[in-house]
Amino acid sequence: MATACLALSGCALTHAPGGPDASAPDAASQGAADASTPDAGTPDAAGPTSDAGPSDGGSVDAGSPFADGGGGGGNDGGLAFDAGAPSDGGWTLVSNGLYGGSVSALAVDPQNPAVIFAAASSGLFKSIDSGASWAALNANGLPSGLAPTAIAMDPVAAGTAYVLVGNTVYKSTDGGASWSPLTIGLPANVWLSALVVDPSSIVYASGTDSFTQSYVFKSANGGATWATTSAGLGTADITALAIDRASPSTLYGVGLGGLYRSTDGAATWSAIAITGLPLGDSTSALAIDPTSSSNLYLGVPSVGLYRSTNGGATWTAAGLAGMTLTAIVVDPSAPSTLYATASAQGVFKSTDQGATWAPANVGLSAVGSSPVDPLAIALNPAAPTTIVLGTSSGPGLFRTTNGGAGWSISNTGLGDLNIAAVAVDPKAPNNVYVGTQNGGFFLSTNGGGSWAALNDGLTVPTISSIAFDTSTASNLPSTVYLAGGETYGAGPIYKSVGLGVTWAVSNGFANTVLVDPRAPKTVYALVRSIPNQPWVYKSTDGAATWAPLSAGAGIQQPPLSGAIDPANDGNVYLTSYWTSGVVTSHNSGTSWSALGATLLTNLEALVLDPLTPATLYVGTEQAGIFKTVDSGATWSASNAGISDPWTQTLAINGATPQILYAGTRHGGIFKTRDGATTWYPVNRGLRGSNIAVLAVDPTSPTTVYAATWGELFKTTSGGE
Repeated sequence: MATACLALSGCALTHAPGGPDASAPDAASQGAADASTPDAGTPDAAGPTSDAGPSDGGSVDAGSPFADGGGGGGNDGGLAFDAGAPSDGGWTLVSNGLYGGSVSALAVDPQNPAVIFAAASSGLFKSIDSGASWAALNANGLPSGLAPTAIAMDPVAAGTAYVLVGNTVYKSTDGGASWSPLTIGLPANVWLSALVVDPSSIVYASGTDSFTQSYVFKSANGGATWATTSAGLGTADITALAIDRASPSTLYGVGLGGLYRSTDGAATWSAIAITGLPLGDSTSALAIDPTSSSNLYLGVPSVGLYRSTNGGATWTAAGLAGMTLTAIVVDPSAPSTLYATASAQGVFKSTDQGATWAPANVGLSAVGSSPVDPLAIALNPAAPTTIVLGTSSGPGLFRTTNGGAGWSISNTGLGDLNIAAVAVDPKAPNNVYVGTQNGGFFLSTNGGGSWAALNDGLTVPTISSIAFDTSTASNLPSTVYLAGGETYGAGPIYKSVGLGVTWAVSNGFANTVLVDPRAPKTVYALVRSIPNQPWVYKSTDGAATWAPLSAGAGIQQPPLSGAIDPANDGNVYLTSYWTSGVVTSHNSGTSWSALGATLLTNLEALVLDPLTPATLYVGTEQAGIFKTVDSGATWSASNAGISDPWTQTLAINGATPQILYAGTRHGGIFKTRDGATTWYPVNRGLRGSNIAVLAVDPTSPTTVYAATWGELFKTTSGGE
């Protein structure tokens, strides 16, 4: 869920868009990696420039509350905007260097091992240089905004790849340039989880229908049609498949129901007993020795590694005790060398077929003190000391060229970060700060031209809120506060007095932090942990100590966003996503009361007019934007011209507060220059319609930043 730009602070705070249970957005395509020159971001001269009118769709039906028939939820119908980088207005991509994310699957092209595909939370990426750099492949047939769950390469047909997205298999025969869905014979109610292709180009996919029945599907014609081959699986929930390359009719399946084998091309399956473990005990990873398929390696969650030297007839423990293995790979040129990835513990290497293991984690780093959490590993068969590692958070991708002796971040082009907060320093507007979910914190000192990760001292990988104390000396940057909260749990509060180069952990926890612009040592911490109270804390000493405010004082549910009246710091406004609507305090948080209509629910954003603080705007998930001119006593809908009511973020031009921007779930960005009487779209140059965060430069209000999934855009012309 998104919050809003605090008046006069230049910041925008947000949470996962789309409510408390949101996942990766279903927005329009991100497109391929951008090659345009980023805007260096030199602010305009003092004050706003003229705004002459809408330039990309300003003609709207002012009589319709949602002009294009938009409704809450659902897909955006493939909405896409001009992806060119405009030189005379509109939006320009400024994400160069904002790299990282979550990579759950990797696949090497056996015909060209320098080509690697990576499944990330926002889509599919490809490398043509053994993982040194990456480009997005989220167009030309692949659905946008949905995470692939598996990738498989055809071992004989060059450039042929298969990808699972949801309950559909997609196929490319041109190295990922274009994709086609393959659905004939695949039930719509089965969620697919694994893919594998045998040496004769027969394709297998596995899936389950809500854990009541497991399936394996087989295609002998390149995915054109599928047949169900699931006898004996029951509720095995097969999450990974492996093929015996020496005997391709033999397949193995691992999953929550144990280890299964088929010796007749997946027609029938039987469970395999693991020595010393109950039949059907959960399994997590499997590798077959490519030089001797009787050698099998199996990961058992929270137990460790097992090895069989007779094709699964018997098994022995092979180390890594107590670990949950997520992937195992065998070096084809030296099959006694194994690599295993362990959940939250990194990479381990054996050079004696698993008899002994040593950690291989030099250079692997997660954000803060979080351990690196590997999900996938891929070895280049032509140069087996070159290995790529996919992780669940932080940089997302690492690479080694020396067999795991040392790793380096290798995520150039991996635009998979879910941007959760963007803020512009009012004292130094070229300093732009970005917080991400699971990817850490970034700073640009040139208005988005380039970025550097600044995570020294952070203990969690998610930064959900940014706020400034601008009362520092004129030759010093603003003091920066961060909140590290997740969707349902509050995180630590951090403080930096030196451009975020290092961070100190302050007392307290929060999802959102607010700094009083008139008394900048006064900081409010909003906590969105549902079972807990109080949900609001206050510090008057720069976050050194905190006092609870909300217990039994009118706040009935966790607050999501807030704003402080810049003319009267006793007036504080908070919103709740659920049913509490807007609440206010007129005595700096001592007591609270509900404002106006209780129908204002599912609130996602709040901004306050800094010149007329009785005027506030809220954005909702289902009903669009509401406005009050009497400090919340009454509210009116203000949606004329907006095609999508799901408003995730709002930002206001502090110098000319009749100008506002609204970021929506499916319709992109809308702008008003008459205080929300009418709105019009300003989307030229954007590469996605799901807008998570908006932030206005308080010193140059025509400069605005907009975050979509994995990308950040900038305009210096008010979006026009």
